[in-house]
Amino acid sequence: MEIFDLKNTKKIAYIITLPDLGGAQSHVYEVMTHIGEYGMVPLLITGKDGWLVDQVTAAGIKTYIVPALIREISPI
Repeated sequence: MEIFDLKNTKKIAYIITLPDLGGAQSHVYEVMTHIGEYGMVPLLITGKDGWLVDQVTAAGIKTYIVPALIREISPI
């Protein structure tokens, strides 16, 4: 087990509105689960519970759900 000095560790927040399985979510998952190899600590901010939340939580990554990120699509 590695011990990080969180005071001096770079933290990266990934913000994605919907955590449902898709290309963007798969990419974010891959990046988040490997960024620790570079001494960085990821965290996820998303609008609701879903696939990505389940995956990163299982990997031990802190997650924040912010329902205000979800809104109706506004056609032009």
